[in-house]
Amino acid sequence: MKRIFTLLLAVLLLTSLVSCSKEEPTYGTFYVENGIMQNTSVTLRLKEDTFVAPVTDLEYVLSDNGDFGVNLDEGRRMNTAVEDVLEVYGGNGHWSLAAIEDDYNGEMGYSWERGDPTARREHTLKMRFVEKKSGEAGYRYLEPGFYRVRVKYSLYTDDESVYIPEEQLEAVAYFTVVAPTE
Repeated sequence: MKRIFTLLLAVLLLTSLVSCSKEEPTYGTFYVENGIMQNTSVTLRLKEDTFVAPVTDLEYVLSDNGDFGVNLDEGRRMNTAVEDVLEVYGGNGHWSLAAIEDDYNGEMGYSWERGDPTARREHTLKMRFVEKKSGEAGYRYLEPGFYRVRVKYSLYTDDESVYIPEEQLEAVAYFTVVAPTE
C-alpha cells in the first residue's frame, strides 16, 4: 500500500511540475505610434534598411511573435500591388503616398506567401515596382528618400478574455533609398 501511495504521490508531483511549466499566452501590447494602431507581438522587417535607387522590388516579412492568429486574407483577395501602403517622408513632418502608376486596370505585380496556419508564424510579402508609363499599374520605382511600408492585418484568438481593438491594425517598417554612386 505504501508503494502505491508513493507512486501516486510521485505521479501527482510530476504532473503538477509539468502544468506549472506551461507558459502563459503572449498577446503583446496595443499602442498607437504616428497615428497607426500597432501590436508589439506583430512586427514587420526588411532584409535591409538601405537600398540603392532605383528600387524595383521589395521583400518584407510580417511576423506574429505571439499567440494571436494574424489574418491577411481579407486585404489580399484582389492581389494588387497597392494592398500595402507605401509612403515617402516629405521632410515637412508629413508622410504621403508614394507615386502610383495607374494607367492600367489589370492586376498588379504583388505576391505573398501564406505562413503556417498556427500562431507564431511569418508571412513573406513582396512588392514589385513599375516604370513610369510602363502600361502596368503599381507603385513606381523608388527614388532616393525615406520610406515606410505599412501592412494592414487583423488578429484573432479563441481566448475570449483578450481585448482586440476595433481600429485597423498595421505593422510598419522604415527604410531609406539612396542615390547610386558612380
